[in-house]
Amino acid sequence: FQYNQLTSITIPNSVTTIEFNAFAGNPLTTVTIGSNVTSIGFNAFRNPTTGPQISTITIYATTPPIISSDTFRYPENITCYVPAGSGAAYQSAPYWSSMTIVEMD
Repeated sequence: FQYNQLTSITIPNSVTTIEFNAFAGNPLTTVTIGSNVTSIGFNAFRNPTTGPQISTITIYATTPPIISSDTFRYPENITCYVPAGSGAAYQSAPYWSSMTIVEMD
């Protein structure tokens, strides 16, 4: 593992919390988050201000994890794929609602 080199990451279903600054500074463009994550810390996925940004998140949690306004940089540019039937929950959840929410089939 080299810091600042990850462009894609998959968080397994066994993880329940993603800590503060966990992947900050990496040039991530895609993130997959398992079904048991309930909270994602401040700056956990903050890309550098220049360079690649996260454009796609696929999340398998039916209940939106708790996040802050600074969990992701430029959330308005992110398309977030969520489980079928959970789109309304994400669209009304704090900070997830600034993303484009798409239900998976």
